[in-house]
Parts: sequence; structure tokens; C-alpha cells
Amino acid sequence: MKFYKWQLKSFMNIINKTAFILFTIVSLNGFSQGWKGYEWDVFPVDRRWRQGGLTGSLGINYTLGYPGQQQKQTAQLGFFQFENDYQSVAKGKIGLNAELGWFHSFKKPFYFHFFDVMLSWKWFRTQQTAQYSQYFNNDLLDQQSFELPWNAHTLGLSINLMNQYPFSPKSFFLHGPGLNFDYPFITSGVSKPLTGLEYYGDMPVQMQLHYNVGLGFVIKDRWLLIPMLESPIFQIIPFTHIQSTLNVMYCRYRPFLLQIKIMRLRKQKNDCPPVYNPGGIDPKTYQPENKE
Repeated sequence: MKFYKWQLKSFMNIINKTAFILFTIVSLNGFSQGWKGYEWDVFPVDRRWRQGGLTGSLGINYTLGYPGQQQKQTAQLGFFQFENDYQSVAKGKIGLNAELGWFHSFKKPFYFHFFDVMLSWKWFRTQQTAQYSQYFNNDLLDQQSFELPWNAHTLGLSINLMNQYPFSPKSFFLHGPGLNFDYPFITSGVSKPLTGLEYYGDMPVQMQLHYNVGLGFVIKDRWLLIPMLESPIFQIIPFTHIQSTLNVMYCRYRPFLLQIKIMRLRKQKNDCPPVYNPGGIDPKTYQPENKE
């Protein structure tokens, strides 16, 4: 009976998280499509520029800690009661991340206006406290607490599909899903096994579906500045019941990546210099310009 209850609880958790993800995506889509906005030709549909170019970003990340584990083990021998308590507490820390890649805008957007392919470096940092307490007849016999710092450097590849909507001639809102693959090539931390808690181990190779939200600004004619927020929404490798968290040692964390993306636009090859116009013909009306 307990097994079926656990299966039902896991299934309902998956349904709830899936519904939340779909609601978020549909809400952002409705905002970008329903907002009246402006009709200015803002990147990436401005055809003065080529459809691809270099892009890169620098930023910070924060590992938001979830509530830790807590377990009790009790034993009764006549009048004597023994109890062992185990608990872990997650603490978030700030790390760094950087990306470099290439973007390409669609000539005839179907829904998404452009995509980018990025090589990334990420430095994740966490802190957690693991505690063990032993009681005899409700009296504390022994208590030990361990501080467990951890960090990892990863190399990765990500692909993002982005939808944008203009706010003004020099600003736009954008959002879209992405897929990231991260390989931890350097990890370090303090490990202290506690038999009463589930031990997640070190960071594994990860593949995740994430979501991006950002605001873009035209800072110069050919340069764009885009503050963006990214967070995973679905874990593919390793598959952990739709969890999208970073599981390290005894705690779970949700990484949030805040980054400043810069995109450099390239002029079209067929850009022509101004034509010599000795007759003073207005290019819009094809009539002589009024010089009064």
C-alpha cells in the first residue's frame, strides 16, 4: 500500500511541475504576443543586418538551496530509548559564468526569431551543514556538525531558441527555451558520509532543458546589450523524476544564471553608399525636393 501511495505522490508531483512549466511558458508567450507594443523594426528582424553574428556573455550564478533532509532513527529496549537525528541545511553561494557563441536570425520567423549556439564555462559554489545528534531517553549524548563547502567548474554547450517583441526603437523583450549540456571537469569539496541521510554524491554530467527571459537594448548602431535570467526547468540526464535541481552531497540547489549578453550585428554585403543625386530628387516621392 505504501508503494502505491509513493507512486501516486510522485506522479502528482510530476503533473504539478509540468503544469507550472507550461503555465509559465504560455504566460510569457501570451505577454509577447498580446502586448500591443510597437511596430519598429528592431533586431533581429531589421534587414539592414546579416542574419548571423558573434555573441558572448558574462555573469554570475546563485545556487538557491532547497530545504535539507531530516531523518530520525529510534530504538526502544525496555525502559531505554535511543534516538539518532540526522539533518542537512543548504546554503547558496554566488559563482561565475561566461559564454561565447554564434547567433542566427530566421529570415521568415515562424514563432522564434533567432537561435544561438554557445560554448560555456560555469563555476558553481555551494555550502551546506550536516549535523548528527544522539539521544538517550531524550537526553543529548553527542552532537557533531560538519561544514561541507563544494564547488565545480564545468564546460558546456547550449542551444537557445528566442522569441522577441519590441518595446521601443531601441529596446525589446525576449524569452525562449534552451538545451544545455554541462560536463564538470574540476570538482572539489569536503565529503562527510552520514549513514542516516541520502548521499547524492558529486555533480554528474548534466543535460537540462532551461528557460531564458531578458530585456534587450540597442546601445550603438551595431551593438546590443541584453541582461538575461536563466534557470533549468527539466532534467534529462540524469533523469530524476522531472527535478531540475543540482543535487550535491546531502542537499538540492536551484541554479539561477544572471548574465549580460552582448551581440554584434554585421551589415549586409549589399549595403551601398549614398547615390550621387545632382537633380535633387526626393527618393520617397521621386519628385524634385522643395528647397524653399
